[in-house]
Amino acid sequence: MGLIVKEKLRQFLPPGTRFWKQDWIFELPKPWGSEIHVKSQDAGREKLQGAGILAAWIDEEWKGSPGEDNFSEIYARRTPTWDLKILYTFTPLNGASWSFRRLWDERSQELYPGVEKFNFSLEDLSISHGGFWSEEQIELFKSGYKPHERDARVYGNFSALGGREYYSFSLIEEALKRCEPGKRYNISVSTGHKPTLEEQSDGALEIRRDPAKGHRYVLGADTSGGIRRDYAVCNVWDRDDLVCVATYRSNKVPPDIFGSQVCVGLGQHYNYGLVVPETNGEHGGTVLMAMRAKQYPHIYQRQEWDSISMQYKNEYGFRTTVRTRSRIFDSYGKALREGKAIFSRQSLEEAQYIVADDQNRPDHIEGYNDDSVVADGVALTIIEDNPQPKLPPWSRFRTHVSGPQELHWIGT
Repeated sequence: MGLIVKEKLRQFLPPGTRFWKQDWIFELPKPWGSEIHVKSQDAGREKLQGAGILAAWIDEEWKGSPGEDNFSEIYARRTPTWDLKILYTFTPLNGASWSFRRLWDERSQELYPGVEKFNFSLEDLSISHGGFWSEEQIELFKSGYKPHERDARVYGNFSALGGREYYSFSLIEEALKRCEPGKRYNISVSTGHKPTLEEQSDGALEIRRDPAKGHRYVLGADTSGGIRRDYAVCNVWDRDDLVCVATYRSNKVPPDIFGSQVCVGLGQHYNYGLVVPETNGEHGGTVLMAMRAKQYPHIYQRQEWDSISMQYKNEYGFRTTVRTRSRIFDSYGKALREGKAIFSRQSLEEAQYIVADDQNRPDHIEGYNDDSVVADGVALTIIEDNPQPKLPPWSRFRTHVSGPQELHWIGT
């Protein structure tokens, strides 16, 4: 293939061009004076470092960080006086990889500026369009591809999840129609538990329903380190209506502030709701410690078997294991499937990028998050394990006191 590249380049270059075989460099004669360097992507980003360049052509996507690192290194070769032109040609077979979120997805916050996108299909190469493939040959090619590959190989379209989506897109689309608008706030707690809510258009807290008298709430919390990578999320669920009434999401909040200000403040605001923090990872313990230091009275406790004392003991927080992780995503899927729950828009958008791995276990694709889905799944799991009790219709009863310590309910 290298010989073909070399000969094709020679056809386009002016007479007098010199080719340095050892380094694969084409040196153009004057008045151009430019050089063309041919490099292999697997050589790594170090081989792409050097002086500013005018144009680059990258052929085929390299999956994962090597490909993104190479692109970023070329992108960094810009100079103040010249626009850098990058041509990137590939068949999008890797699903929603880095190229999807950085070069294609218009909703992505990581999208490079100034990107123009073009699709070329196999049908563009048909004889009827001036190409060299017959219609019969093209149909033969189409029939040889799996359904989730056909869209990418034949039509050049991204198949974001490569046919591995964990949740039904149609169910997510229906759930998106039920989403409710909200207002943005910043939240803080000075002393005690009572929060201060300050309305702000870019606040990390979105409230869609205010607390209702007599309603009980469960707060699912997924922690992070506040280092602008994973997000710390606290989602508030109304157990009576099965509605996510409020969402806090930030990748800048430190774990102790997330526990003492966000979880405690939101818990108090929503009738001292049950806060269920996920305690796995490096920061779950910090969040839990901050909440207990505030003496918040309603933190979820689970029973763990103590092999030393040979008895069960209570431990604070929700611990994610192989078994409970499946419960998190199953509870989310059940609520989605039954069509009664009202999720946040953020959570549903994340659910679109949850895929099944090789062992059919759920996980988010590279470059996307599942923090809101996990926070929702934790809350829904607890709601499912501790269903809302069906209380008697008190309005139909009257009381009769027959003694100082006796209270009888008598039907009217």
